Amino acid sequence: MWIVEGFVQQTGNRNVEDVAEDYLEELIDRSLIQVAHTRTDGGVKTCRIHDLLRDLCISESKEEKFLEVCSDFNLLHMSKSRRLSINCATPPDMNLCDSSNCHSLLDFGYEYDESDLKWLCNSLWNLVTLELRTSKIKCLPKEIWMLEKLRHLYLGGPTSIPRARTDDKALRNLQVLTASKSKLIPLEAHKGNLSRRVTSVLGSLPYLRILKLGFHRECIEIYLLCNESSFRQLDVFEMADLWISYWELGKGAMPSLRRLVINNCPSLIMRPEELWCLTALQDLEVLHPSEEMAKTLQGLQMKKNGCKLQVNPPLDATN
Repeated sequence: MWIVEGFVQQTGNRNVEDVAEDYLEELIDRSLIQVAHTRTDGGVKTCRIHDLLRDLCISESKEEKFLEVCSDFNLLHMSKSRRLSINCATPPDMNLCDSSNCHSLLDFGYEYDESDLKWLCNSLWNLVTLELRTSKIKCLPKEIWMLEKLRHLYLGGPTSIPRARTDDKALRNLQVLTASKSKLIPLEAHKGNLSRRVTSVLGSLPYLRILKLGFHRECIEIYLLCNESSFRQLDVFEMADLWISYWELGKGAMPSLRRLVINNCPSLIMRPEELWCLTALQDLEVLHPSEEMAKTLQGLQMKKNGCKLQVNPPLDATN
């Protein structure tokens, strides 16, 4: 979130993720935040903050019009802040903010229905970030395509997307799409099939830099078709618990992809030559590979070409 909001800038040859990690470690070292859970590689997965420090941050943020928190104990009306965090279980006032000022909406409590989201899309036309990971809305309204300034979209699950607009302004500025435990399928597609049309829409987004796809139990077959003209700016691609029936990497596909994470995708088998087509790849992380995938990775260990390879469990443990 720091990165997508523009708080972290690239320093020299270091990528922004590493710079952000340094900031996080510095806050931990100063005891301003505490580590709650760690990743398999030992990095920080989640963290927490002391109540008193949280209250101070919220108070200062409100005064600076940086962020306001709407909760069951603090209902807002016509907030002037640039960012809103919705932490309430009851329906918030739909006039809770100034539409011209608000560019980030973070939902951590209220479960929006389709009519609420229609209002948001029609009213908050300056939205840059829309965080709906805790929402259980089953289908995004077609008005989602009207948010031409939207750069960062976070979805929970299960969520379906409407038929895309035919003009070239539909979410053309989208840079980050995280669909955790979702089913990104068009309404008219067969149940459980991430269709070629959806892949084509995602691949045509000119500024998409980060794509994270997660599992939903109804997603059975997934087709990923990547030709030389798709995903031109994609920098990070993470997939977890997906049943990928087919992944075609055309020559020159994903030319900017720097980090690839494959987590528990049992049906995915990639040939070494397909992986080396990703010429910009610097970091390949594979968690719980299938036996066939483990064999492929075993052959890659001797020719990583500067690409950092992380496998868990370690390859010798899969023998």
